[in-house]
Amino acid sequence: MYGHVISSHFLWEIRYVVLFYIIGDCVTTVFALPYGYEGNIFLMQTMSEYGILGLFLLKILFLAILLFNYCVLVNFKNELSPVLWDGLKRSVGVFGILLVLNNLSVIYFQWGLFQFIGHVFL
Repeated sequence: MYGHVISSHFLWEIRYVVLFYIIGDCVTTVFALPYGYEGNIFLMQTMSEYGILGLFLLKILFLAILLFNYCVLVNFKNELSPVLWDGLKRSVGVFGILLVLNNLSVIYFQWGLFQFIGHVFL
């Protein structure tokens, strides 16, 4: 029962991470690949070796690391623990939104948001 409470609470806590970083990035990456290339060198090598399954496996690994951090921060009785957990899940959620926006710009405009920002500021 205790594990079920933790897992359902954990899943509720990371709902935006799952929506944007996991599902949104995976789906938009699959659709954006025919229009461009994967910009992340590590992910590009993994996907060239294992295909799209490599992307999903890395996302599952990331969820396991996030769960580990959640368990550590929840059990660590410090006043900063809730702040650290909140900052971690929010920053990953915002990063997921940026990844989805980047992939959507590749799909619809044939250029990446990060490429555009690089050309503007560099």
